[in-house]
Amino acid sequence: MFGLLGTTLIISLDPMQKAIDYSVKNKVSFEVALEWFLCSVPKDMLFIFPTSCLLAGLLVFAQMSKDSELVAMKAGTISFLSMLKPVLLFSIMVFMGVFYIQDQIIPPALKRRTELFRKHIRQFKVPKYRKNVVMRITNDRLLCIGRIDLKNNILFQLVIQEPNGRVITSSKATIKTAGIWNLENVWSSEVFLTDLEREGEMNHHSKLLAYDLTLNKEDLLKYEMKKPQELSYKEILDQIKYHEQKGVIPTLPLWVDFYSKTAFPFATIIFCFLGACLGISSHRGGGFLGFGISLLLSFLYFVIMGFAMPLGKSGALSPFLAGWMQNLIFLSVTIIIIFKRQSS
Repeated sequence: MFGLLGTTLIISLDPMQKAIDYSVKNKVSFEVALEWFLCSVPKDMLFIFPTSCLLAGLLVFAQMSKDSELVAMKAGTISFLSMLKPVLLFSIMVFMGVFYIQDQIIPPALKRRTELFRKHIRQFKVPKYRKNVVMRITNDRLLCIGRIDLKNNILFQLVIQEPNGRVITSSKATIKTAGIWNLENVWSSEVFLTDLEREGEMNHHSKLLAYDLTLNKEDLLKYEMKKPQELSYKEILDQIKYHEQKGVIPTLPLWVDFYSKTAFPFATIIFCFLGACLGISSHRGGGFLGFGISLLLSFLYFVIMGFAMPLGKSGALSPFLAGWMQNLIFLSVTIIIIFKRQSS
């Protein structure tokens, strides 16, 4: 709690200053500025949990080692692995808390913060149009949309590429029933071979054509890519499934974000055990040394994550390895240290 609350107070100084600026300079009400600040804190606080777990293990086991309690336990034939059972219980509790915060608290908090920023602070309007959208209707049909009216669900400047070489263009489309759209001012061109095996082109024009775009109103809103922190685990998987079916946007970055998001809660378990192992040999340094070690190792953890994720999104690493590399490295080091302590 000392590490969590102390570091949170330091990190929250920046959003606190912004909230004060919004209240004074932008004439935003105190209630809105305070709510914006409170919605900003969970995201920053989340990254402090591994550091706090490491610090907790360091301080507790350093004090037990200083008071010779660990020596007494070993004299009573209690192995080092048995000493770590309470650490396991504590780490599981923290893991469940981090998992819940990351999945159920942070996404709605960030969405609410964005809503407050748009409505009250910067007074941004929700975009009514989306331009230059490319979607996959089926595995072999592509749809290009010049402009989407999100308010009225109207599509403009459509180009449909079909597998047989047929290209359909339309100036406007309105939804008729689920998945079926009315295309207006439609031109259809088909390429065919003449008797002399030369390519020819045949064009057709119609004022109105009912066409199955397999799109609903919700699909037009789902196309927008959101930040992983604003999405729960289920929402990220839904985004991946949707873009694999509809969009031509690569889902590799989304997979990396998903694995990274699932890996983070497990870091609290690893850091609890690592802190307990390191606390035995750092009891002479006191709390300040433990706090410094915690910050250094946490910094190294996020540096590895910062290198691995871009490599995964570029395709150099598999999504799982890119998301879990920092966990796997720290887990390996922790296991080695635990077995050394057990054998000593």
